[in-house]
Amino acid sequence: MNIESIINSQEYKVKLSEHLTSLLRITKSSENETTTASYFENEIYYFVRSTFGISIDFRKEESQKTLLHKIVGRMDAVCNNLVIEYKRGKLDSEKDKIKATNQLSNYLEQLLKEDGNEYYGVLTDSVKIRYVYCLVSAKSEHLKG
Repeated sequence: MNIESIINSQEYKVKLSEHLTSLLRITKSSENETTTASYFENEIYYFVRSTFGISIDFRKEESQKTLLHKIVGRMDAVCNNLVIEYKRGKLDSEKDKIKATNQLSNYLEQLLKEDGNEYYGVLTDSVKIRYVYCLVSAKSEHLKG
């Protein structure tokens, strides 16, 4: 079975909804960003592994020292071309959302400039989620939550 047929199946949609509900339930009780990150990554890892049979690796606290890129700052987690930033309790005000989105966008732009590849970002406090992506031709963002 190919990935597209899995994603379009009703079984996948039910499973995704169940995992999202579980993720929201367990991350609401997290005390800090580290715990939120752990819950988030464990749930995603299990979902991807059980659904697609693919193991994924989240590299933590990526920076210029650990990447082969010149990056200013430290990204919370990186998995392939996905950068994840966790902000526990720091996405309540519009000012906080803008600051965090700019931080994530800056990482994506730096990576794009370094290697010319497209990158995607997820910004979350475990309740709200913002998707940011930096494409070769344009920069866009989408807010959900």
